[in-house]
Amino acid sequence: RALATYVPVCRQAAVRCIARVLPTADSIAAAAAAGLAPADIVALQGPTSVELDAALLAHLRATVIVTKESGPAGGVPDKLTAARQVGATAVVVARHPMTDADAGTDADADAMRSIDELVAHVAAFYAAPAPAAPTSAPSGLVHVYTGTGKGKTSAGVGLAVRGAGARLKVAFVQFVKGGSESSELASLRQLGVQVIRPAEEPTGLLAHGITDADRAAAAAALTAARSALAGAFDLVVLDEACVAADKGLLTAAELVQAVSERAVHTEAALTGRGAPPELLAIADYVTDMRLVAHPYYRGVGARKGIEY
Repeated sequence: RALATYVPVCRQAAVRCIARVLPTADSIAAAAAAGLAPADIVALQGPTSVELDAALLAHLRATVIVTKESGPAGGVPDKLTAARQVGATAVVVARHPMTDADAGTDADADAMRSIDELVAHVAAFYAAPAPAAPTSAPSGLVHVYTGTGKGKTSAGVGLAVRGAGARLKVAFVQFVKGGSESSELASLRQLGVQVIRPAEEPTGLLAHGITDADRAAAAAALTAARSALAGAFDLVVLDEACVAADKGLLTAAELVQAVSERAVHTEAALTGRGAPPELLAIADYVTDMRLVAHPYYRGVGARKGIEY
């Protein structure tokens, strides 16, 4: 029933709007009447499981899920858990209990055709001022690049290159990766990026298991990261920090604390598989690199200049 409000606003903002509706002819017809294409209509009977909800959000690449507060019977707790798992923002629309005297205002709410009108209506209902529009974008946000696909470190390197091109002070702190240097580090140094790489020996994560050298390198990288995040740099990339937390070389709490205590102006980007939920909860950008195909599974080894 609310699609006529959401769809035009999303279209104006160039944001894809997908309706998950009951698999009934009326629901599908209402979604189509609101202007949604068949590809943007998901007809599914609920409640569903966390696993299915998370898979659906990931498949649709949804960054925001809007749901009404219908409690456990409507599967809301599972939807919120699924949103947290994939790093999507969940917006729960609650309906304030209305008295008979208030009943007349409900028709006004049904007639809303823009988000601005709806915000003003809710603000008036609670006798509170409508929130002011932000005057500028916040600084010092958190990026997470995780998942099973290739491209996580590449994304961090790309961000570092962009930052250096904008004359930002950039630090690139590598966790875990020891042995021969990856090729990107030479390029970053030439651009003036400060590269911090405590790990010298090849990691045991890819062979016989975690070593004392792995633990020491991760601890040294965490110390270096805290120092870099304290304000001397505009952008700090923590490469493979998520892997270090996932494998127990440091705790998720330590990683979250280091990022949370960064200087106000400092942007932080973290890469690696297995990003902990606690980190996803504080991140502003979350990108999950999903493995679709990789030549490794055809016997093609890592290639210098491409994988390292």
